[in-house]
Amino acid sequence: MHRYELIVFWSAEDAVFVVRVPELLGCMAHGSTPVEAVESAQTAIDLWLEAARAAGMAIPPAAGRPNVDFPELTAGSPATRS
Repeated sequence: MHRYELIVFWSAEDAVFVVRVPELLGCMAHGSTPVEAVESAQTAIDLWLEAARAAGMAIPPAAGRPNVDFPELTAGSPATRS
């Protein structure tokens, strides 16, 4: 598992959980559940790093925060509805 920071939030517009990887410009993923979104993000990170290496780009260091942040889980998201 990568040690890049993952920010997970619910997109009401798209009706999916979205994961943003702030250290990797433009690296995002989504899924029906937070777990599915994080799993998709791991694949997106692999692909982002592969493309960056192939293009000769510098690879940003990971912040070393392996925890997942859920800043915008609100009463309207499926994960918090009762």
